[in-house]
Amino acid sequence: MGTLHILPYGKPVILYNKSQVQNVAVPVREWSKPPRNPLMAPNAVNGINPDRFRDPTTAWLGRDGEWRVIVGSSNDDRRGLAILYKSRDFFNWTQSTKT
Repeated sequence: MGTLHILPYGKPVILYNKSQVQNVAVPVREWSKPPRNPLMAPNAVNGINPDRFRDPTTAWLGRDGEWRVIVGSSNDDRRGLAILYKSRDFFNWTQSTKT
């Protein structure tokens, strides 16, 4: 699953899920996948189960100038989680400490 976004300077980008990580694709003449992928991934620090990290929402630009996207997941009890990520440039994302 993926979502298309138009950045403020008019450049389109796609956020998409592949093998339980979140990636980006950008157009040149054709869409390409930059080597910086994945943009968002489960890891030991954030404690997210890699088998349950899926499907980014459409990103939105907040009034503070930061992009936001929510990624679906679940905990060990199989309860759904919405994990908020933030970025100033759309390519370097950090998991928010406040959701």
